[in-house]
Amino acid sequence: MNCTVINRFRVASILSFIIILFASCDAKDDANALINTQFASEVVDSCHILSPKTYTYLQNIKPPLGIKPVIVVVEQIKDNQMGTYADNLFEQYCKKKHSGNTFKERGILIVASKDPQLVQVRVGKTYAVYCRMRGSAAGADYLAMQKETPNIGIDEMCPIVLRNTIQDIEQCRNLPWYKKIALKMSFENVEMFFDDVATPSESFFSQFYFRPFIFLVGTIKSLFDNWVLSFLFISIVYILSMGWIGKKLDAYVEKKAAKHSNDDEDYLFTLNLYNNIKTIGVFIFKLFVIIPTLAAISVLSTSRMEDIIALRDANIPSVELIGNVTHWSNSTPGLLLVLLLITVYYCKFLLSIKGFLTLSLFSNKVQQTLYNNNNISRMLLDEAITNGINRNFVQRLFKGVSFIVLNAFFHHNFQEINDRMVVNSDEEGEKTTRLLIDCLFLDRNASLYKEAPFLAILVNTHREALCFSFFVGLIAISVLSYTYAVYFLILWSVQLVYRLVIETRFALKEVRGRANELAPFKLIRTVGRGFVIFLFAISLLFLIMSPSYTPKNIEKVAEVQNSLPNDLTGLYFVQIADGKKVKGVSARIEKDNNNNYILQVYGNTPMRRYSLQLDEKEGYFTCNVLGTGYITYDEQAKSTTINFSDLWIFTN
Repeated sequence: MNCTVINRFRVASILSFIIILFASCDAKDDANALINTQFASEVVDSCHILSPKTYTYLQNIKPPLGIKPVIVVVEQIKDNQMGTYADNLFEQYCKKKHSGNTFKERGILIVASKDPQLVQVRVGKTYAVYCRMRGSAAGADYLAMQKETPNIGIDEMCPIVLRNTIQDIEQCRNLPWYKKIALKMSFENVEMFFDDVATPSESFFSQFYFRPFIFLVGTIKSLFDNWVLSFLFISIVYILSMGWIGKKLDAYVEKKAAKHSNDDEDYLFTLNLYNNIKTIGVFIFKLFVIIPTLAAISVLSTSRMEDIIALRDANIPSVELIGNVTHWSNSTPGLLLVLLLITVYYCKFLLSIKGFLTLSLFSNKVQQTLYNNNNISRMLLDEAITNGINRNFVQRLFKGVSFIVLNAFFHHNFQEINDRMVVNSDEEGEKTTRLLIDCLFLDRNASLYKEAPFLAILVNTHREALCFSFFVGLIAISVLSYTYAVYFLILWSVQLVYRLVIETRFALKEVRGRANELAPFKLIRTVGRGFVIFLFAISLLFLIMSPSYTPKNIEKVAEVQNSLPNDLTGLYFVQIADGKKVKGVSARIEKDNNNNYILQVYGNTPMRRYSLQLDEKEGYFTCNVLGTGYITYDEQAKSTTINFSDLWIFTN
């Protein structure tokens, strides 16, 4: 019996060991553990397009700790593959066993093609937003470098692009913790997602879902020849359409609720049920329309040459207008635009509930009468003072921001650490934010609600608007580009005008003959002062947090010319001789009395002796018999390779 148990234990142990062994072999690296690792650059140039000096420079460059650069040079990329080629290649490197997670987080991929002469950059998600914002991975400077590539060649542009990207990463790492908060919040940048999914490709969603919207937005852009007018037209059509749909749905919901209810409480319950169903349906419809529209705007306002080539190949209108890209296409909006954006958002949010602004202007006596005389209105007001427009979402936002701020303060490298770092438990965070919400908003027991219920609800709406305006401003100052900031400014401005028209019609109907019962200054004193203080405080905060922007430098990298080893003499192993792989063949490079290089090859055949001339500036040997031998030097491995047109390859 004991022997049987022991044998089973041995078998189980062996099986467990085998499973663990296979699991560990297939496991990827821990990106957090390798954050202080010095990675070597990887250069893939099977077509030998790069010159030896550039190849050697790229291979020997020392990136910042934890950064993995990969440079891939290809002969040709077809136009219909241009938009997705670099993205797919980046995903392939992210799936590698021993460097995939690190590359996904902190990798740099540079794809250079000879036809067309183009250099593309992709950066891991830890630094992707900052590099796009700074112009090393997208934007006007990125596009300017791509346009300059045919003039100076990919051989000279690759080191420039890599240097600029590394500089941006180093600057990002040196940002103060309060500026890193914005980058941490923007890791899952929606705009980057839109830019990637909308780029024309052969996928089903690209062809049959996104491309029609891209074509439609492109047509509108080509008609108006201006993004502002195009945004205005799109916003007006969208707001009017959603307003008409909303009216029809509201009438249908009220009719259904009245038909299937017996008393006021039953009516209110049924109305809420149908409203929830309506809200879900409208939300799904909005997502179906808004996502491809924003994606179309993102890709059509792009500042990447690869997207422009892909759009032209897909025959999308207005692509010829993309060439005139300004710096605002990749930088975040300025402080004035952000303040204007949150002001418009605040005003349109204040008008979320039809008629409440007008009714809050009446005297306390009128508001109490309206509250007490209608049972359904009283129940609706009680629910509004308790839940607000979206009170639960405010609480979740406060909890998320407090978590990020605390982690940023206590963990200096929190931006690069991907594990969840708990500074307080979820239960404690829930209690803290719940207390904050209770202190910030009025409830049914508030004296103001008993005196002027409509004014109390508007005060709560005002405070919700301040909270959401703060988050909108935080997102705009850290994540949104000028393109999206202008789009949302126009969209919300149109929505504000639309709601003002509705509120004005309601006011003309309700205030007629009762102007003496209005008390507008009470509302201004209650709401206006808080908004002015809020704008002043948020201006100071965003002025500190807003990132800086400086144009990129397209200058030749001087270090490329000084990257050969000090001594090229010594013993070499011959990998390929006369175009064939060989074994047991060696060579030696020496200098004669005249300081000229001599190559001697030893093997089964008699020794061969060749005279070499070194072009130190360009980094190659010339030989009357072997031709041109390009020299590449791996500084970390201390290894030199001399390649004579793939016919003879020597390595020491």
